[in-house]
Amino acid sequence: MKAVILKVDATFGVKVQAGDRVQQGDEIGIKADTLEMLTAAVSGIVKGVSFNAESHTFEVRLEPAIFPSGTGRKK
Repeated sequence: MKAVILKVDATFGVKVQAGDRVQQGDEIGIKADTLEMLTAAVSGIVKGVSFNAESHTFEVRLEPAIFPSGTGRKK
């Protein structure tokens, strides 16, 4: 499965950093276009967070992964 790019409004920051494991439904940050909470659509590992000055967003690169049951979110 391809990496997922999530765009978060930079004004509010992000709740994850590179290396974090996220489960589907974990909060990532405030969605850039709606100002609603953006959650992970899939479970995976955050591979990177970069700033896009043109759109004033953080782009969170999430690599989908399956974790053993009960592992939860890990930083």
